[in-house]
Amino acid sequence: MPVEITDDYYAVLEINQAAKDDAIKASYKRLARVRHPDKDAKNPNATVVFQLLQAAYSTLIDPVTRRDYDTRCYPIIRLKSQAKPTTSGGPSTSTPPAFPPDPTPSAADQAELNRYKTLIASLEKSIIELQSQKAQQESFRMEAARNLAKCQAALKRIQEEAEKDAKELAAKTGWFKFWYGAAETEAQKEARQRRENERRTGKIVREVEEKRLNTKIDEIMATIGSWEFRLMQARRQKATAVDQEKAVQQRITLAAAKKWREKMQESEAKARAQQAEARKKREEETRRKQEEMRRTAEEEIKRRDELKKQWQKEQAKRDREEAIRRYEERARREEEEEIRRRQEEIKRKQQNARRWAEEAAKRQEVGEKAAREAEERDLKIQREILEASARVAKAEMEKANASNTAEPSGSGAQGSADRGRGRGRGRGGRGQGRGSFSRQSGTRAAGTASASAAACQHKGWWEKIPGDQKCSRCLTRRGAFRCRECSTTACMVCRDHLRGSITGDR
Repeated sequence: MPVEITDDYYAVLEINQAAKDDAIKASYKRLARVRHPDKDAKNPNATVVFQLLQAAYSTLIDPVTRRDYDTRCYPIIRLKSQAKPTTSGGPSTSTPPAFPPDPTPSAADQAELNRYKTLIASLEKSIIELQSQKAQQESFRMEAARNLAKCQAALKRIQEEAEKDAKELAAKTGWFKFWYGAAETEAQKEARQRRENERRTGKIVREVEEKRLNTKIDEIMATIGSWEFRLMQARRQKATAVDQEKAVQQRITLAAAKKWREKMQESEAKARAQQAEARKKREEETRRKQEEMRRTAEEEIKRRDELKKQWQKEQAKRDREEAIRRYEERARREEEEEIRRRQEEIKRKQQNARRWAEEAAKRQEVGEKAAREAEERDLKIQREILEASARVAKAEMEKANASNTAEPSGSGAQGSADRGRGRGRGRGGRGQGRGSFSRQSGTRAAGTASASAAACQHKGWWEKIPGDQKCSRCLTRRGAFRCRECSTTACMVCRDHLRGSITGDR
């Protein structure tokens, strides 16, 4: 609540109301040199006078406080200063004595006052006890609220642990398992089940505790409400008793004042007769001055209203300019925030692109490594097939040479013919042996390739075959792939079936 100003600051600074800031500063400096406590040490009120001078200067030098002082305080101060009666030229009148300082109440009034004082003391004691009970209940409520917060924090931790385990389980059963084949062990499953059971049990316990604490807090709040209601009733009863006590005291004072006025009426009657004529003149002079002051005050108020309207218009203009500036500033900040957000989004996309490129390079490196290993296995299988074919051919030739050396030799032409036929048969036999060897080698190679294809799991790298190729499974012509390990040709769907991506091996 602002302090009511009752001093004429213009009179304190010895200036008129229309004085400018330069005149106010000059007058203040002049008076400060004269009224400073160090310059006027003999005056006991020098400090108070100098403080009043400082208050007048600080109020009038600031346009806002000066406008408020001129509008709210100065007209009233002028009216009061002009309305003070002058005693010069009038009859001298003595000031009537005041009321008795300590009126003596009657026995009944004194008993009633004592009763109210006793009631007020009792109510004050009750109020103190009720406030103590309410404070105790408030401490119980705060303790329950702290326990509830701890319980809720524990529930939140349990929920976060459950989400963390769920994410780890999803990571282990997803792409991580497909690429690295890292399955969850039985010990890990048991540990995870044990943690889940502990969390479930802890969650149930915490939920029951939370429900109990909420119920307890509700009960405490109901108790606090009842204490507050009783406290309000006690305060109302105290206020009523205080009012009644004041009424009794006022009645006693009024009774004493009535008796005192009766005693003073006789002495005042003489003074009234003498003062009647002087009062009449003063009243006429006062009415004239009041009318003049009223007109002056109305003109001043009108001028102040115009100044106030002008100031309000200027203030509204400044407010609009400030609102426009704030709007532009907010728009600029929003634009900068949008630019920063877009830059962060671009940076994030670039980081994701680099990460995806690195992952693709790693996958390509793994695929190339698998392709090289498959090619090395193919070359090894081919070398083994060639070595086996060479061993079989060598064994066949040794067998043929042994059969030729064991055949008996004839004499003469018949023997020569027989030898010629024998050689023919031998060469035919060798040729037949070589053809049989070729057929047997092809059969063995085909059998070896079929066995290799049957034994292959088709989990390695499949090479893309350019152009349309015939699938060895569904016999359709479309884009085909070749297994590096067994050279099986298949379309994309059959390849996925062979790799186990669609069947039960998935």
